[in-house]
Amino acid sequence: MPVPVLCHYRPKPGAEAALEALVARHTPTLQALGLASPRAPWVMRAADGAIVELFAWASPEAAGAAHQHPAVQALWGQFAEVCTFEPLAVLPEAARPFAHLANLERPDPFAAEGCAEVWLAAAGGQRVVRAALATPAGAGPWPAVIVLHEWWGLNADMRRTARRLADEGYLALALDLYDAEPTEDAGLAWERSNAMTTAASLESVRGALDFLRARPDYTGRVGVTGFCLGGGQSLAAAAQVDGLAAAAPFYGLCRPDFATWERVTCPIEGHYAIRDGAVGPDRVEPVFAAMRQAGVEATLHWYAAGHAFMRAGDPKAYDAASAALAWERLLAFFARCLR
Repeated sequence: MPVPVLCHYRPKPGAEAALEALVARHTPTLQALGLASPRAPWVMRAADGAIVELFAWASPEAAGAAHQHPAVQALWGQFAEVCTFEPLAVLPEAARPFAHLANLERPDPFAAEGCAEVWLAAAGGQRVVRAALATPAGAGPWPAVIVLHEWWGLNADMRRTARRLADEGYLALALDLYDAEPTEDAGLAWERSNAMTTAASLESVRGALDFLRARPDYTGRVGVTGFCLGGGQSLAAAAQVDGLAAAAPFYGLCRPDFATWERVTCPIEGHYAIRDGAVGPDRVEPVFAAMRQAGVEATLHWYAAGHAFMRAGDPKAYDAASAALAWERLLAFFARCLR
């Protein structure tokens, strides 16, 4: 039986925005880990600026488990850096028989791109993953596509890509492999991409599969696509993650120790740029040759463009003709493999 709980957080000076951000992910994190009831929480602001959160543990046992869970403990540690936990009795409203607090509404940060923010548990249940979910119009069920981002993070361009796939009739789930806000700083992107591990990203992909399997609007067939950093991770997923029906990497390669092509059970369609100074023909052709030698159905498309030619928001990289052709091929590939 669910166990309701009221939490009172008082922000430390200058930490109001940081506290709001943590509260926004608190209950979704607990829900993703199966520790909180799926009922949406109430989040309110008191007259003195304190925040009150009302949610429900999934069960009395879940409350105890949360106090032992590493991901929850880490999150509560972040709370302790920006707020103090105080009894409800110190709220000014607590002295009134009918207390009124302001509802603290948080707009969905991904709504502008036609997506919804969701949280899921990575495989193993030791951490949570934020994702952008784009759902097709009408009634399902639908096949799904997991989208893995460039080194910039889960930015608006990646969320728009998820929305485009949803408009074509796919549940599109774009994962945040960094657990961080996207950046336009190349130095920070480099730092994050080096800190991220392929093993962790594969746990996130496996968690995404579990998330999709729990949805009644999912047909059971799923593909993966990714760009640059995410292109390499999509290749690693094809070789390491069971249950994928298609993989479509764009201008990325995975680490050799994850390139176990003999384990691949789905078709792979690669999209690469001839003028890519980092991931060009000299690196890509031998990889796809090794796939074919291992028995993989591996198709390789080359485009007269440079790296990141699909990145519509970057005029220095975007190549409209190549992007249009690649998108047409991608949709045909997913239609063949996922429908």
